[in-house]
Amino acid sequence: EDWETEYKPVGNIPPCPDQLVIPTPTDLAKVTSILYPGQYRGGNYKAHGGFRLDNQPNNEVTVHIPLDAELIYGSRHYQSGEIQYLFGFRTPCGIEYRFDHLLPLAPRFQKLVEKHLPPPTEDSRTTPFNPPAPVRAGEVVATEVGFRNSKNVSFDFGVYDLRQKNKKASDPAWVARHEGKLASYAVCWLEWLSPENTALIRSLPGGDWQSGKQGDFCQ
Repeated sequence: EDWETEYKPVGNIPPCPDQLVIPTPTDLAKVTSILYPGQYRGGNYKAHGGFRLDNQPNNEVTVHIPLDAELIYGSRHYQSGEIQYLFGFRTPCGIEYRFDHLLPLAPRFQKLVEKHLPPPTEDSRTTPFNPPAPVRAGEVVATEVGFRNSKNVSFDFGVYDLRQKNKKASDPAWVARHEGKLASYAVCWLEWLSPENTALIRSLPGGDWQSGKQGDFCQ
């Protein structure tokens, strides 16, 4: 949907920091592998990445808001027989990030879902939050992730710089193969973390059994 990526600054927009550092949204000590952004996974192209936490005894994983932003769209839908939550957030300076495969939500986010999103169906298309809901860095979004039925403890995390398209988007053939508009703005968020966290994440294996650490956006 156009509104998902349309970024029209209004008024006096603050600039993004030159060195924007994104805090990790979950405890890296529990992360076992990384899904790299810009891969084909499960037969579909994924501009986002994600975290796998395969050593956890259950799906209880806390996910935090990494940056002050507004919650602008979301979805609750059935996948593999379980309700999954997707949220998209945008910072004032034009950085968008999103989560998918969240399970039980923190109470505030559950209330927002009940107020703004339609009842869950198999359709994963997103719905705008109107008005957008301000969120603060450090807030808990969810307390479980992934799929309980299949003991899949993982969640998606994507970051998109709406101020400028990425290098891949300069190739019309690449754009034509990747219809989702967010793909043209996706970044290698592994490089947007603190140096220590980037090094730690780079040391972990790639989470996808086919693509490994190969992705369109990370060198």
